[in-house]
Amino acid sequence: MLNNLPSDETVTKQVLYYRAFLNKAWPTIDLFLEELDWDNDPYFLDHWMQTNWKLLVEHMLVGEKSIQEYSIGFNYVKKK
Repeated sequence: MLNNLPSDETVTKQVLYYRAFLNKAWPTIDLFLEELDWDNDPYFLDHWMQTNWKLLVEHMLVGEKSIQEYSIGFNYVKKK
């Protein structure tokens, strides 16, 4: 399973693309957040960021597979 991991350079490139996306999108999302009902939707920003991360980073790195297939092994190792 782990032999199909993307290269470090590919991961770095996708994370930099995600950062660029956030920098460009933030002014617009910031306007939206000013009007958000935080009491009824306290996790909106977390969900928005996670959804975009999955689309712009995970999907580009592992395709349709979930990146959790790879991270579960690392989390398990860290717990030992």
